[in-house]
Amino acid sequence: LAVMLTGTEEDKLSLSFRMADAGGQGSIHRDDFTRFVRAYQNSVKAFSTPEPLTDEHIHSVFDQCSRRRLDGEKTIMLDEYVSMVRTNLEFLLMLGIVPPGRWRRRVEA
Repeated sequence: LAVMLTGTEEDKLSLSFRMADAGGQGSIHRDDFTRFVRAYQNSVKAFSTPEPLTDEHIHSVFDQCSRRRLDGEKTIMLDEYVSMVRTNLEFLLMLGIVPPGRWRRRVEA
């Protein structure tokens, strides 16, 4: 909790990445990503009503942001996660962090 309240942006991104990396392997796998998004949505239900997401939608965002590794598996590494959080509108909308239409106004301003 202290990191989320007083940490730097990098500290917060690193913590949220580690929370999504269920296996502690230093990368987020598709199943980890799906559980992370679902857990986040469940935690914000008390404050808002997020739009229901299909697994296909969650997997689509994962596929946009992940890379295929040498072993053929697609994962998201910390640098890709940071980029996704900072730039991927679809991911931010999926989490309800940026309401629809607000991003456009912010970019145009």
